[in-house]
Amino acid sequence: MSRLDLPPQPRILVIALRRLGDVLLATPLVRSLRRAWPDARIEALVFAGTDVILAGNPDLDGVVAMPARPSTAQSLALAWRLFRGYDLAISTQTGDRPTNFAILAGRRRIAPVAARLSGRLVRHVLTRSIPAGEGLHRVEDVLRLADALGIPRVAQLVCPGGGSAAVRPGVPYAVVHAAPMFRYKQWTRDGWRALAGELAARGLAVIATGGPSESDRRYLDDIWAGLPAVRRLDGALNFPDLAALIAGARVYVGPDTSVTHLSAATGCPTVALLGPTDPRIWGPWPFDGLTAPWESSGTIQQRGNVWIVQNPLPCLPCQFEGCDRHIDSYSRCLDELSIGAVMPAVVAALAFRRNERQETGGAPDRPPPQSATGCLVVLALQRQFGRVVARIHALQRSLEHAERVVERLQFLPAQLLHEILDPLVVDRKYVIQQFAPFRRQEDVLDAPVRIVAPPLDQFDRLEAGHDVGDVSLGDEQLARQLAERWAERRTRDLRQQVEARQRQREGILQVTPQVARHDVGAAQQPQPHPGFDRAGLARAFLLDHSRFPKTAAAPLPFRQFRAANLVSPPDHVRRYASRAACSKRSRETH
Repeated sequence: MSRLDLPPQPRILVIALRRLGDVLLATPLVRSLRRAWPDARIEALVFAGTDVILAGNPDLDGVVAMPARPSTAQSLALAWRLFRGYDLAISTQTGDRPTNFAILAGRRRIAPVAARLSGRLVRHVLTRSIPAGEGLHRVEDVLRLADALGIPRVAQLVCPGGGSAAVRPGVPYAVVHAAPMFRYKQWTRDGWRALAGELAARGLAVIATGGPSESDRRYLDDIWAGLPAVRRLDGALNFPDLAALIAGARVYVGPDTSVTHLSAATGCPTVALLGPTDPRIWGPWPFDGLTAPWESSGTIQQRGNVWIVQNPLPCLPCQFEGCDRHIDSYSRCLDELSIGAVMPAVVAALAFRRNERQETGGAPDRPPPQSATGCLVVLALQRQFGRVVARIHALQRSLEHAERVVERLQFLPAQLLHEILDPLVVDRKYVIQQFAPFRRQEDVLDAPVRIVAPPLDQFDRLEAGHDVGDVSLGDEQLARQLAERWAERRTRDLRQQVEARQRQREGILQVTPQVARHDVGAAQQPQPHPGFDRAGLARAFLLDHSRFPKTAAAPLPFRQFRAANLVSPPDHVRRYASRAACSKRSRETH
C-alpha cells in the first residue's frame, strides 16, 4: 500500500484504550511512526493509570490520559481538546470508543474494523482501514496498521526509560513476580516458595516484586512469609525503575502479566507461566522479535530470550477466565503445574547468553539533534514558523469557504426561490445546479425549462356537483370568459415583475404556453381572445394555486414537480363555473 501523505511536521495521535500490557504491546507501532516521520509530534491517548508504562518513551512527545469511565463533563472536555487537533489519528483496537475518538481527533483516520454491519458503515468515514485480526499475535496485529500507512515495520517493544540502576544489588540476582492482576492467572504458593529456594541454592539473590495494592500485599505476605532470603520490593518501584531492575537480572520468572511483557522487552531471560492464555496472541514478545509464531500449547517453548511453560492439558488454551469462568476462579492448569515442570526452563534461561544490545537494553532509535546550538535554534524556529504558516493557510481557506456560503445564502432567497415559484417551473436539473457550488462542482448542466402549466381544457374535467347530475364544462367560450376575468384581476400586479425576471433570465426560460381546446367533440382549434395575455394568465394561475410554498422559509417540494399536483383551480372558480354551466344547460333544455 502506498505511503499516506501527511503535511510536514505532522501531529499524530495513537489511541490504545486498554490495560498496561496492551499499551506496551502497541509501542512497536509508535516506533514505526517515529522512524517514518522523525519530525512528527506523536502523542498517545490511554486510560489513566496505564500511562506509567509509557514514561520516558523516546518516541512519544506527549501522553493524554483519560478516565476509564469519564463523566459527561470529562467526555466533552476531552472531545473539545482532541477535535481536529491531529493530522493523523490511529486506533489500535476495534470498538466504538477508540474508533470514535480517532474520527473526532484526526483529519486522516485509520483503525481496524470488525466484519459486522456497523464496521462496514464505519469504514466509509475512515481514511484507511484494516479488517480485525483473528488469531494473530497482538504485536503483529498492531503492526498491520503500519502496513496500511505504507511505512516499514519496527517490531520492537519500547520499555519505560529513565530508570535508575541504583536499584540493582551488587550481586547476581533473579527477579520473581508472583502477583498477577487476577486470581485465575496465579500459580501456587508452594510453587513460588520452592522456586525461591532453587534460585537461592544456585547463589542468586531473590528479589520479589509486586503491585502496590493492598490485595497484592496480602497475597505476597502469605507467599513469602518465613523466607528471609527473599528481598521484597513490591510497591516500592515505579515502572522505569522496575524496567531497570529487571534488565540487570540473570533471570525473571512471572505469570501472565504486564511485568512479564516488560521483562521480555528489556532483553532479560524471561520465564512466563501461562494458564488459560493463548500464547499465539498474548505470548511475551522477545527482545529481537518473534522469529516463529508461538504454539497454542506445549510443555516448554522458547523464542529468543523468552520461555513459555504450560501444563499440557487437553483443554488448553481455553482462553476462559479460569475453570469457573470468572476472574476470581481457580485454573486447574496452573494449580497442577509442578516445580519440576518449571525448573528446566529456568535452568535454560540462566544459561542464556545475552548479546551486547540486550545487555545495554537497546539504543534509542530517535536520532540525536546536531550538536551546534545555532542549528538547534534554527530548526526550532523553522518548525514553529511552519506551524504558524499552516494555521494561517487553514484559516484563509475557512474564511473563503464561509464567504462563498454567505454569498449563496444571500442568493437563494432572492433568486433561486423566486424562480422555483415562477409559474413556468424550472426543471429539476436546474434546481440541482443552484446547489452545485456547495458541492464544489464546476461543470453543471444546462437548465432546460419545462412547461408545467396545463391546457385550459382541464376545466372540462371539473364536476358541478348539483342536482342536475354530472355536468361537464365543455363550453369553450364559458371557460375562456372565466379565465379572462380571473386573469385580468391576478396579472395586473404581477405582469411587470414577471416580465422583468424574464429579461434577466433570457435564454433560460422558454415560454411555450398552451391554449385551451375543446375535448367534447370540437373539431376546430379555438383561437385566443385578443384582449388577454396567455402567458400572464398561466403564470397568475400557477402562482396563486400551485402547491409550491408561498414563503421562502417553506421547504422546497422537489418531488411534487408534476403538472397534476401543481394545478388545482380555486373553489370559487369551481362553484361559479358549475352554477353558470347548470344555468345554461337549463336554458337550453327549456
